[in-house]
Amino acid sequence: MAAVFRISFYPEYRALVRERRRKRTMFLTLCGFVALEAIAVGTLAVSGALLTEQQRELRRSIERLNVRVDQAPIASPTVERARELVTLRTKRIDWAPKLEAISGAIPPTLRLEELNGRVAAKRTPPELILEGRVKNDVEPLESVSSFLEELRRDSRMTRDYPVIELGALKGREGSEFEIVCRVKRTEES
Repeated sequence: MAAVFRISFYPEYRALVRERRRKRTMFLTLCGFVALEAIAVGTLAVSGALLTEQQRELRRSIERLNVRVDQAPIASPTVERARELVTLRTKRIDWAPKLEAISGAIPPTLRLEELNGRVAAKRTPPELILEGRVKNDVEPLESVSSFLEELRRDSRMTRDYPVIELGALKGREGSEFEIVCRVKRTEES
């Protein structure tokens, strides 16, 4: 039996081969992740376009429905209900800009604790009531009045709530406040 000897003149060869395989695997993995991200971005773009198209179609449907309701000769309960729904849809309040305006206007000396929305009733218009607290060692009237003025200057608030008033300063040394945002002035204010 003959003995076979293997003599390596290049001892780093195996390490080099392993390193090349590792780099190739990393490259293919990276390419896979890039491809997955490209697919995800493409999917988001397509779904965004579809949602935009659906939104346009819904707006067109509302406009067509509004025209049909206005042209309806007889005021049936169905037509009246459709008119109410169209009116509600067109007069709806978009809350995102309001919340953005509030968060941007509130000074660091105040802490907002509660937001209450009151629905319109027969004789009372809808209201948005902001309740909060003045932080310690701060003049309450000054902080609250600056917050109030910031809200009055912001068109995102005044578009739907043109009347923004101080409801109350209460608590120990005026540490609690209430700001009332109204659609219009009431008889008592």
